[in-house]
Amino acid sequence: MRSPAEPRDRHLLCGASARRRPTSASRVASGRVNANTDRDAHSRKDFLPVPAPVTGGHCFCGFIRFEIDGPLFHETICHCSMCRRVSGAPVVAWATAKSASFRVVAGTPATFRSSDHATRSFCPRCGTALTFQSDDLPGEIDVTICSLDDPASVAPQDHTRTSARLPWIRLADDLPAFPETRPARTGGALVNDY
Repeated sequence: MRSPAEPRDRHLLCGASARRRPTSASRVASGRVNANTDRDAHSRKDFLPVPAPVTGGHCFCGFIRFEIDGPLFHETICHCSMCRRVSGAPVVAWATAKSASFRVVAGTPATFRSSDHATRSFCPRCGTALTFQSDDLPGEIDVTICSLDDPASVAPQDHTRTSARLPWIRLADDLPAFPETRPARTGGALVNDY
């Protein structure tokens, strides 16, 4: 007997297993095809395309939900005083996404200008810090890693703004540490992004 949590039909499973036809061996064993006429399922071109993964996230109370339809990059731990103040924490872990891939799917975040060229968003009900967006980089948005549904899957790759690091914070993770921002990937110029 099927348990209530078990799907009625194997075809209802999500992920790549739902888009892939059964292998030749399993189709032969089930009697759906003749072993002599079936070709190797892995050589076929009839697989459906797998959509890009969607990263979800939410605030503490769940009023705000968002999705990111694309990769995250520039994963960092920021030590600046502004991030400390808006989060009430000694550091904030951020990941960057393309602005076009970010969308709020539930609730409406509150926003404020944290400087003359940056806007931050947060939940108006519980106060969770959610995003940072620089006017200088309109095609990118930073999202707090710990507001993601699976923050353990997005590991920071460096520390930024360590010139503002609190003296009792000891960096022992062997990640690169930059006094301000990380050097830009093109030209080596520094970008002031807060």
